[in-house]
Amino acid sequence: MRLDRLQMRGFRNIKEILYCPSPHLNVFVGNNGQGKTNLLEGVYFLATASSQRAYKEDELINWQGDEAYLEGEVAYSQTSTKICVVLTRGKRKQIWVGSKRLASALDVFGRLSAVLFSPDDLNLVKGSPSARRRYLDLQIALANKYFRHQLQKYNKVLAQRNLALKKGHFDQMDIWDEQLVTVGVDIMERRMEAVDMISEFASVAHRSISGTEDLRVIYLPFFLREQREYMIARAEKGAPYSKDKLRGIFTHQLEEKKSLERIQKMTLVGPQRDDLIFLINSKDARIYGSQGQQRTAVLASKLAELNYVAQAQEERPLLLLDDVLSELDQNRCERFLMHISQDTQIFLTTTDLGSLDKRSLAGAQISHISEGRLEQVEKF
Repeated sequence: MRLDRLQMRGFRNIKEILYCPSPHLNVFVGNNGQGKTNLLEGVYFLATASSQRAYKEDELINWQGDEAYLEGEVAYSQTSTKICVVLTRGKRKQIWVGSKRLASALDVFGRLSAVLFSPDDLNLVKGSPSARRRYLDLQIALANKYFRHQLQKYNKVLAQRNLALKKGHFDQMDIWDEQLVTVGVDIMERRMEAVDMISEFASVAHRSISGTEDLRVIYLPFFLREQREYMIARAEKGAPYSKDKLRGIFTHQLEEKKSLERIQKMTLVGPQRDDLIFLINSKDARIYGSQGQQRTAVLASKLAELNYVAQAQEERPLLLLDDVLSELDQNRCERFLMHISQDTQIFLTTTDLGSLDKRSLAGAQISHISEGRLEQVEKF
């Protein structure tokens, strides 16, 4: 999969850009605040119909206008298509694939797959559980349309159940509990399957980047979050759970937390409280890992995300690197880029071209961006 043509207009500070990317490495150079991150955000929005930075979509529209336009021509192994997104202030976004307007934004997933690596991701290991859940769910959503709809359904059920608890409508709990368990178990089962694959990919990538260390990623279900050390101790043996066992545990937890939920007026049970554990040489990287080790684990996890989606879709996603390689030492940066398949199209931003390894930039297409415009394009 590759992006052959990109057009952006009125998106953030991007005035108007028409760009034909290289099939492999594209580097965007510019000072802070010139539009590098916004350009990558636009590509990511074409892929997911969502922003990793904006709270409201109106924030994505240039403050001087009322509309933003994104268009990308996407080439696959056997065919190609065009994706268009129109954002109008105060209205719902409109998305077209080819000549067909999509009824749901979720249907754009998989048309253009992209893995984004931003400075915020460097805190994935030591950051909040919600960030790790988002990391995991985005991967599965890119690879599995059914999961996207189940996750959306679960969030709606969770919101309705929380509302019933808040209003004291306890007579409705049986209805919401049944739906919460049915959809929640499905989500947990798919998360477990995904983590098994991601852990394998991440282990290979981590050893390639670090040279010696072993990385494992472990799924930590909500009902074992208070037993984190127990999960780490039995990680070598694995912790499989059948669908029936998950359903039984989930139902028991709902009953056990019933009184507390009514006091706190919120749902305390379910996959919205799951987490991931990153182990480096069998030790919890969040607690015992150095900053360099934690960042290498994140690098490996992003490569795992790339390979997981590629295997599920049989098409390699785009890799979007937003000014992150400059924060890594030269050896890790070089090994990271060398580990990426030559079939992967990369979009990379930096404030200083000199901070990147010259061998890694061989054949790259270099673009300079200033005040929301691409000034020139050259081959390295």
